[in-house]
Amino acid sequence: MSHSPSLSATRRTPSAARPRVLRASLLALGLMLLGRSAAAQTPAPAAAPAPSAPAAAAAPSAPGPETGATRALRDANVRLRKLLQAVPAGQAPDAKTSRAITEELRSLFDIEDLAKRALASHWGTMTPAQRKTLTETLRDVVEQNYLSQLRSNLNYEIKYEGEEARGADQLVHTRILAQRRGRPFEVRIDYLLHPQGQGFRAYDVVTDGVSILENYRSQFNRIIRKDGVDGLIKKMKARLARGSGESLTGGAGSGGSGSATPAPAGQR
Repeated sequence: MSHSPSLSATRRTPSAARPRVLRASLLALGLMLLGRSAAAQTPAPAAAPAPSAPAAAAAPSAPGPETGATRALRDANVRLRKLLQAVPAGQAPDAKTSRAITEELRSLFDIEDLAKRALASHWGTMTPAQRKTLTETLRDVVEQNYLSQLRSNLNYEIKYEGEEARGADQLVHTRILAQRRGRPFEVRIDYLLHPQGQGFRAYDVVTDGVSILENYRSQFNRIIRKDGVDGLIKKMKARLARGSGESLTGGAGSGGSGSATPAPAGQR
């Protein structure tokens, strides 16, 4: 793993450069491909869950000691990094490695829960087929972005900086130190995880105050109002086919309307 730059030499990413950083240095809970689908793991609710406040807007409190949420995040990211480092530069992973990477991503990120929260009241009006198709497509969009960005930039270090309770959930604070074109920069990323079974899974990633959950909710609402749920699914499939860092509505991801995704995470 590369050594992190000293804090004195580290600079925060300028706001003008954030769209590029969101696509290249982060990526995210665009965030999962082979393996079982999230729709098969959890039965679809009869009604939409009440929209939760974005993690970034929750009442601040002093970060507490690390719990299973931080351990789940760190362990998954260490395993992902090892898998990706074993892939020769410029080559795609083989089928076995691809399956292992996908399984790690799907264990870490709960895309179905992200989809439910982002769709809010729309979820309760959707057919089971629409829910399944949208969730699977969103998972593929996130996975495509995540893997693309992780492969493009393994020169980073992640610091885990404590947790905050959000009811039964945990907000894990991290700071990524990275190099881009030979210059150091840092970006703060918070992961919101909920307990599931014996572990934790992430359903939101907040990058310098930009929540992927709120980002998708804004885009979904805008598209559904104009084109309906089927129109949203069509745009998502087109976005997946393009394989770029664009938002669902076209154009580079940024701020509240881009296609923010989870950031690459590594080891301390």
